[in-house]
Amino acid sequence: MNRYNTSPTPQQKESVYTSSLILNFISWFNSFYTKEKRIALHIFMWLMFGLMVEFGLLVSYKLSFFTSLFFLARSLVGNAVIFYLFFYFIFPRFILKGKIYIGIALTIGCLFIWQINGYFAMILSSKYGQIESLGLREQVNEDIRYGFLHIFTLEKIFGSLIYIISSLSPVFCVKIIADVTKSVYRATQIEMEKTDLEVNFLKSQLNPHFLFNTLNTIYILNMKKDKAASDVILELSDTLRYTLYESNTDKVLLYKELDFLQNFVNLEKVRQNKNTRIDFNCDRTHVDELTISPLLMFPFVENAFKHGLGTSLKDPWLEINTKVVDKVFYFSIKNSKNEENNGEQIKEYVGGIGVANTKKRLAFLYPERHSLEILNLPNEYSIALKIDLSYE
Repeated sequence: MNRYNTSPTPQQKESVYTSSLILNFISWFNSFYTKEKRIALHIFMWLMFGLMVEFGLLVSYKLSFFTSLFFLARSLVGNAVIFYLFFYFIFPRFILKGKIYIGIALTIGCLFIWQINGYFAMILSSKYGQIESLGLREQVNEDIRYGFLHIFTLEKIFGSLIYIISSLSPVFCVKIIADVTKSVYRATQIEMEKTDLEVNFLKSQLNPHFLFNTLNTIYILNMKKDKAASDVILELSDTLRYTLYESNTDKVLLYKELDFLQNFVNLEKVRQNKNTRIDFNCDRTHVDELTISPLLMFPFVENAFKHGLGTSLKDPWLEINTKVVDKVFYFSIKNSKNEENNGEQIKEYVGGIGVANTKKRLAFLYPERHSLEILNLPNEYSIALKIDLSYE
């Protein structure tokens, strides 16, 4: 017996729960951090930064408010220029594109801008301001006395680099987190769009082959003047309506999904031999108010009909059971093995596009809330799916 169990382990559950929290935060952050709010948040960030710098200047260096404005302007202008030049020009246009040396050269250029900005701020504060702190006054006078070129010495530039990193490190961290969050959100959106495309592809696969066989059955019934032809047409109409219109949403009512499966099974029944046993046992108790992602079970049902009811079997059979217990949906499907397609069905379950897509959808839509078990028994194939719908 081969067992293919996709139920998550405790470690996987913890990982999925953590991933779910991260994705929820990323989704919230992306909806909150809009273009309009981004400008306001940047203004607020620099206001807070300016208030902290101003407080330090007034308390630590005992500067007058007027004099402190020269140093505040130096710090705000210098840090803002470096921040925006680096994160919005140098980093995305050069460093991320592999032009490392140009990026480093431009970063050093930013440090020169910082030094020039600081030098002129010191001249203005010395000429028009009043510096009461002896240590700061001596430092300003020394820098002015040594002249303009002195600010480009390795010692001065390295000191400025340390100051910039220490003062801007919180801002850098916020920016990096915001960029990483947006990148992850874009990747998640791409994955969701890919999944939607796969679902739409799955829907499109229902039409050509299935339609041809069903219309052929209707033609034969009509030729025989069989009254069942009208029922088949009605069920086909309901099936197509569901796949084309009603299933184009994230969630559908569970009873509608079960109605779709019932119609599909009924249409397939008409085409089968009389010795084929097909049972659809659907307990609809506690089903009405629950919702589920559309077409989750369909690939399993389609594969069972496709691979499990071959002519080489004397008494082929297929059995589907569904029920809901405490808002947990249970779905199981079993079918006889088809000698003609021996190995094809389990190959489809393990690596087929439809089933692989369903597994991804289950992992994405119901993390830590589902289990899927596929069994390859000597005389049958079996699938058991359980989904907790209490949060729907």
